[in-house]
Amino acid sequence: MRPKFQIAILSLFASLGLASVLISTGFHPTIFSFQALSELIPEQAIVDQNEFGQLKTTIFYIKQSFHVQPNATQAWPFFFFLALALASIASILVYFKTWASLSYAWIASGILLWIGIIFLGNQARDIHAIYAVVLEQLMWFCILSAGLCTLYISSSLLAFAFELGHSQSRSDSLKNWIILYGIIFVNVLFSLGQTLGWWEMRAAIPGHIWWLVLLGLFLFRAPKNGLSIGLALSSFAIVMMYQLLENDPGLSAFFQWTLMTQAMMTILFPLFLWQNFGSAFAQNLPVYKILHKAPHLSLNTLHVGILILGVGWIFANQGRIIHQTRAAQANTLGDFYTLLADYPNAEFTYQQALGHSRLNVKSNTSLAKLALLAKDQETAAYYLATAQVKKPNALAAVAMAHIYTENKQPFQALFALQKANDNFPNNLHIETALAHAYSFLSMNDSARYWFSEAYEQHPDDEIAQGNVLFATRNNTLAVNTAFLANQANQIAIALQAGKPAPKFPIDSALNPEDDLRAWAFLYNASLYGKNKGPRFTKIPQSPIFPEATLIDAWQDYYHGKPLRALEKLNVAIIQETSNRITGYQNILLFWQKSLRIPVACPRVSNVNEAKKHLEKYPFQVPVLTESIQILNKAKQFKAGYQAALSALQWNEDIAVYILIYAFQALEMGELGYAKQAMETLKKKDFPVYEANQSRFEAAVAQAELKQKTW
Repeated sequence: MRPKFQIAILSLFASLGLASVLISTGFHPTIFSFQALSELIPEQAIVDQNEFGQLKTTIFYIKQSFHVQPNATQAWPFFFFLALALASIASILVYFKTWASLSYAWIASGILLWIGIIFLGNQARDIHAIYAVVLEQLMWFCILSAGLCTLYISSSLLAFAFELGHSQSRSDSLKNWIILYGIIFVNVLFSLGQTLGWWEMRAAIPGHIWWLVLLGLFLFRAPKNGLSIGLALSSFAIVMMYQLLENDPGLSAFFQWTLMTQAMMTILFPLFLWQNFGSAFAQNLPVYKILHKAPHLSLNTLHVGILILGVGWIFANQGRIIHQTRAAQANTLGDFYTLLADYPNAEFTYQQALGHSRLNVKSNTSLAKLALLAKDQETAAYYLATAQVKKPNALAAVAMAHIYTENKQPFQALFALQKANDNFPNNLHIETALAHAYSFLSMNDSARYWFSEAYEQHPDDEIAQGNVLFATRNNTLAVNTAFLANQANQIAIALQAGKPAPKFPIDSALNPEDDLRAWAFLYNASLYGKNKGPRFTKIPQSPIFPEATLIDAWQDYYHGKPLRALEKLNVAIIQETSNRITGYQNILLFWQKSLRIPVACPRVSNVNEAKKHLEKYPFQVPVLTESIQILNKAKQFKAGYQAALSALQWNEDIAVYILIYAFQALEMGELGYAKQAMETLKKKDFPVYEANQSRFEAAVAQAELKQKTW
């Protein structure tokens, strides 16, 4: 094999090994994932006041939690496995072609025969079932190849230690070998006991690391032919697919087998050396150079012996590895069916996996995922609880608590979270879920404690910051004012306390879409800023935030279009069927009264100013009289009539607006409406009627004369 090709092969396997390590440390797809969930918490605050009183209405806090969402099954792990498996098969076939002097025609014929048998044997089944059969056969090939590869590389670390320990003197060599072999033996024992559940030791080296070290040393030192490359590719194919799909029984079985073979090799390898090279040891010769030329008992014979012992060990242990391997195979097929949205077959295969390994996490969490997709929360909770027995998981605990809470079982949720907190202290998701569980039980002091605890442990987290503001109502905390939830809660705190809110830039073009945090901020900022705040340009109607109508009306009222605000709010009251009606009516009444409070209005000098001032000050009597006179002089009687009519519609019991309307109706030639308005004035406020009767009669006479003239 050429040196450049050897370097390429070693680089490939180094990359695969690094990827495997990264995947094992968390960079991989998961069955579930956390998603932030926002909740609007309504409270009351005084948002405006004047001589008529105070306007008290609803403001919104944002309380955030984590919702566990099933992730869609990804296709790329299967394609990745397929690529490595096919490359492995190709490499092994090339090796056997050379070794057995076969032609490519024979190899192609064998492949076509295999494909034909699969399709003929499954012609009554759909294409998805045929894909599953092919996947299953490729998995079995890689499983068996990986098992043989692990057996084949079990001596690589010991051979390396044997070479490393060789020294110039026999005594030094012996001392080095005893130290190195002792270290290896103790670590193998620790790791094997940890894997088989004999004890719990943090110092134990994971089986994954053992396998990568053994394979790395083997590939670096051994001859690189098609067989060794193919077996290594098969090992990576099956192990990395198990890692990507979180298939814990498959990983457990493979790494158990790795450590079992390593343990047996650690015991037998010194005997192999003494049997073959005893006399060479006495002379301190570099035996490591001729290990592959053992005169009495070859290394391959030792591998066969370990295989026999290993199989016996497996059956003595009730076939645990075999059952885990079968469970892993069924789990992978279940994932494949889930990818194809064939949920009945997926559930069936996951149940088959449970038959081989009852407590494996993969099967239980996958069945919980299918149950959640089917809206069967009770079944989902059962499988999540079962998955926790063998391997506690923070994500599964939060998912269980969420299900219990939704099904009105708050104490079960609380107990599950307390247990999870013991296993995973200082976990943001669990602490936040605990706070929500106590909040659901109206135990506000405990909820406040856990919200504060989450903030103290994770001070830079957006959700922890927003929640501690909601829980403590303390605007002096160090939080990031760029987060919308923080902004919404800080404004709500300021509104309730009657104090200034922290200053932060406000984007007037903010579009909240489906984000409750943005809606709460937009709403609170509108109430807080009034005419001094920005005029938000995008306030769409939203099914998740019905108060969008109020924001729109509020913006109009405080930004120069109060009459339009009254009309919008009145329409909302007519259409509203919930308990928001009372709040809307209070706001409407407050606005009506507020618009009548005398204010210093600018003088009106032309038609444009008249229209603008009527829009901004629709109930100010000086503005009405002066602006209507200018409009009448400009022959725009209809615009003046509309202004008088609008003022009267919103103030129908107030004499001055009735009088203004009556005289403007005469200008429009609406004598009937004008006389009717004066009759109403006569009943409601006779002194005002009497004081203006003669002027009105004169105006009526003039209007009648004008009509005769026309």
